[in-house]
Amino acid sequence: MKKRILAILSVLAISLCCVLAACQSEKDLTLSGYDKDGLELIEYDKAYAPFWEGTTVYNESCVFIKGEDGKITLKTMFTPTKVIAVRDSTLEITYKEGTDYTYRDGVFTLTENSSIPYFTYNQAHYNVGKGVTTLTDEERADLTGIDIQTYGVMHTEGAAIAMRQVCITYKHKADDWQKMEGFDQKWQGEKLSKTLAKLENKEPVEITLYGDSITSINAQGTGASSAGIGRAPYFPCWAQGFEDALEYKFGSDVTVHNLGLGGWNSYDGLLNAEGKLDKYQPDLFVLAFGMNDAPHGKSVKEYKDNLQGMIDIVRTANPAAEVIIISTTNRNIDMVWDNNAVRHADYLPAVYELAEENENVAVCDMTAFTDSLFQYKASYECFYNNINHPIDYMVRAYVANMMKLFLR
Repeated sequence: MKKRILAILSVLAISLCCVLAACQSEKDLTLSGYDKDGLELIEYDKAYAPFWEGTTVYNESCVFIKGEDGKITLKTMFTPTKVIAVRDSTLEITYKEGTDYTYRDGVFTLTENSSIPYFTYNQAHYNVGKGVTTLTDEERADLTGIDIQTYGVMHTEGAAIAMRQVCITYKHKADDWQKMEGFDQKWQGEKLSKTLAKLENKEPVEITLYGDSITSINAQGTGASSAGIGRAPYFPCWAQGFEDALEYKFGSDVTVHNLGLGGWNSYDGLLNAEGKLDKYQPDLFVLAFGMNDAPHGKSVKEYKDNLQGMIDIVRTANPAAEVIIISTTNRNIDMVWDNNAVRHADYLPAVYELAEENENVAVCDMTAFTDSLFQYKASYECFYNNINHPIDYMVRAYVANMMKLFLR
């Protein structure tokens, strides 16, 4: 009898453990991959596995739009075969299917009494450059904390746009991503062989980052990400994420000197390079300029010459330094800037020329990547300011593409 009771209790205990494990597993699928403070990387795949590959997408950033027909809908990048969770952008609120939204045939639709925020079609497509400026008084009043004058599109440097984003975790068909073009960042370990060897041998690695606001760390010790706007889930900027990802994957002690500064273009970088870049002797030097070069009218030749000058200064101090040039992401193409004579994509050939003309220079091509991504995602789903500053979803893309240079 005792054995039978013990057997029954054992079965119940195992069943309970299985239920708890299942609940925990489902819960975990919706987390960011970091601890609740965004300080420790716990699960790499949830944070930095390329979200355009595999069969599970974690926390895809999406925005519901109220169409002219009155329906409030969105579509994810891939067609979900199973929806695991729909959460707000802080990952703290879980929305319920049937109560807050319905899902059918690839389309998410808000229910009549849903608590999920959204933009109207007119708000999302407000575009001074194209003469699309129709907003009702109600729609204007609803844009609290969002500026539509400075750049001719919705813009904020706070959380007003992020508050309307939702994060969707789902499964999809295995071959979906293989049908897409542009998501093909290649391994470039042969150009980064010294750094890679140190990482694989778990030796200390020193990295210098030099770029604009997308790279920089602000006064709060954060950068362009949810941490940068002081909002959960406090995901770090790509610079910190890159350091975390390298340490997680290789077990090396990685030291990053982040010298990025908001508003800078490549000329500013070169002008201030001496006494700054030659202060360190890094194993790896990462250059990430370009976003601010176009609005300041920097020609392709100026851009290329400035980057070459910075590489030369670093290699004068340390001839063995290897280099990664990150080509800039594309900005919101609908925004109005003072100078649009040069497009960001115009700089891309110069980046590849520099990689050919210099030894041990790799390219992380975020220009081609965002060209492809923006075929499926709107700028207000990728940038918290709807212009160029990445929200967590885009931060993860930066880190994932950088890591693909090192990981086969």
